[in-house]
Amino acid sequence: MAQKRINGHDILAGMSDLLPCAASLPEKAWQGIAAFNRRQFYEAHDFLEEAWQAEPGEIRDLYRGILQVTVCYFHITRQNYEGALKMYARSQKWLVKWQPGCRGVRVTELLSDAEQTIQALQKLGPEKIGSFSPDLFKPIVVDRV
Repeated sequence: MAQKRINGHDILAGMSDLLPCAASLPEKAWQGIAAFNRRQFYEAHDFLEEAWQAEPGEIRDLYRGILQVTVCYFHITRQNYEGALKMYARSQKWLVKWQPGCRGVRVTELLSDAEQTIQALQKLGPEKIGSFSPDLFKPIVVDRV
């Protein structure tokens, strides 16, 4: 069977319905992203954790990556510099393989936004984390699939 690429992933031709990115986000993931976009990071964490724990397949890593960006941003709001850096680093490992996008989530954009956030945080350093501007928290963009 011939291979083809969909959303940056190699699959066997005729088997796109088995591709993890072809499906829609589950309701808990939608709720988590909505809370994230309202900058309600604690609530977003709870919804995304439920989506991650409920998913048995490899797509759970997408939810885990979004969850860890959420926790990173929560740490920033709580002025936990080291915690934010740690969660950011972890999120990269889970999200990078889902680029450019998956289940409608613009993963490359999320990775770029998170990187810009961390760069701004690192410029401030732990001493000035209280000066971090929440305007740097960009929403997660999701296209309906």
